[in-house]
Amino acid sequence: MLHDRPVLALLASVLLLLAVACGSDSNAGSSTAVEEATQPLQISSDAFESGGQIPRKFTCDGADVSPRLFWTAVGQGRELALIIDDPDGGDFVHWVVYGLPVTTREFPEAVVESGDIRSGINDFGNSGYGGPCPPEGSGPHQYDFTLFSLSGPIDLPAGATADELRSAMEGKILQDASYSGFYER
Repeated sequence: MLHDRPVLALLASVLLLLAVACGSDSNAGSSTAVEEATQPLQISSDAFESGGQIPRKFTCDGADVSPRLFWTAVGQGRELALIIDDPDGGDFVHWVVYGLPVTTREFPEAVVESGDIRSGINDFGNSGYGGPCPPEGSGPHQYDFTLFSLSGPIDLPAGATADELRSAMEGKILQDASYSGFYER
């Protein structure tokens, strides 16, 4: 009877392997996880079209609230970060956000960060969102909303600058995606 135990353990292992290989109910949904891991990260907004005009509401000339942003699955990411900058204004930074859980799929309009989400300092010298506000008469400026999927957490306290965040993200960026809009005063 003692010799039967290793045989039973081996038989149970083989049956378990067969059930997994044949796609039993215990493995349901794994194809979705595989598809999610291979999809490219994408960020978008329903407030304006990519490459289009950013509505006044989201700028310093309006209510200066953040537009609604949403994104696709983040694959193997463990944390998300977001930087909004103006490359036409010398990479002027308008928003720095990090510590976003990968389960987060959107920021509502006029979002207020909370929980583990940490907000950095923008180039206005403030924490939180600062909308487009190019110098009058300087022509249209491009604003890039860039989302990063990271392999691990960023160990920065709230209040980091975009440069500090970029440095902390080195070697941790799995994917990034940008969505751009323009604004002119």
